[in-house]
Amino acid sequence: MVLWIRDARSKSNDVAALRIFAEALSIVGQRCPFVEPVRLGVMALPVRSVARFFGGELAICDLLRDDLAELLEHHAMELHIGIADGLFAAVLAASHEELVAAGETPSFLARQAIERLHRPEIAELCQRLGIRTLGAFAMLDEDRVLERFGLDAVHCHRVARGVEPELVGVRDPDIIKRLHLLEAPEIATTQVGFFGGTSARDERAQRIAIRLQSHFGASSVQVALDKPGRDPAERAIFDAFAVEQQTVLHDSAPWPARLPTPSPMTIFTRPRDIQLFDEFDQAIGIDGAGLLSATPAVYRDGGSRYGIAAWAGPWPVTGPWWRQQQRKNRLQILTSSGCAVLASHDGRGWQLVGRYD
Repeated sequence: MVLWIRDARSKSNDVAALRIFAEALSIVGQRCPFVEPVRLGVMALPVRSVARFFGGELAICDLLRDDLAELLEHHAMELHIGIADGLFAAVLAASHEELVAAGETPSFLARQAIERLHRPEIAELCQRLGIRTLGAFAMLDEDRVLERFGLDAVHCHRVARGVEPELVGVRDPDIIKRLHLLEAPEIATTQVGFFGGTSARDERAQRIAIRLQSHFGASSVQVALDKPGRDPAERAIFDAFAVEQQTVLHDSAPWPARLPTPSPMTIFTRPRDIQLFDEFDQAIGIDGAGLLSATPAVYRDGGSRYGIAAWAGPWPVTGPWWRQQQRKNRLQILTSSGCAVLASHDGRGWQLVGRYD
């Protein structure tokens, strides 16, 4: 059984609608504890055993309507109930307010338009071939479907035949996470636990992040992650926030010529051109052996000159043979004023790529 709560005024990313859906899930769960959210506004539950307990499918439908009546009336929402074999067919049945008898799901699916698969490319091509219903699509030979449409179409073909109960894409993989964060209680303390753990500040930040994502999309909140690589610019990435987000760990590769720790705290998005000079004010480059052509004494950044108190490197990086143009050398520099920076030489000149804050 699928219960579909509809509100024409709300959007799928509306936090208020998410709260109402959470309340509806709680109400239904009191009578049917095995209910599960599918996506915002849509929930599913195994109806056969529940129907036997309450006196039949029509009886349980009436009971659930009565249970949700006050909530739906208060928020001007509509409830659509459908029963069929399999989640995909049950969602379609709910959209039509149909209770499909056991064993009749294939014939019910056969009457549905090909667009109900939510695969525009498949639907368009099928319509050009005169295939306009799931029944006509199901009659095609599976091998021919694979040859003409691809692997995903084979999955859709099996769903249309009733062989597979659930269509990929019907569920919202983040709905449980969003509901969990929405209902997470406030924590009294703002301190991290003695043995670690999550503080109330972290919990509030997570709730704020998920609400921003609900309004503006998953990519609206990003967090910094670490990945394997040789340079800080390669290793630092931004990815969409997720509750179960885990720091990307370094793999087992040795990563030869990786820049030694510590890494710069600031990585410049657009590295600035600089010049490196020795004590005689002669420009310094990288020789054929990958070494500095002289001892660095000063570097110039725009109109400013900085004395060099100490330096380390250079550390060469040579890419694979098909990327030899990416050969470069890194140099760590400590200025006389105590500022530490990271410079890189790409064969044409020096660039300031990072700063050790």
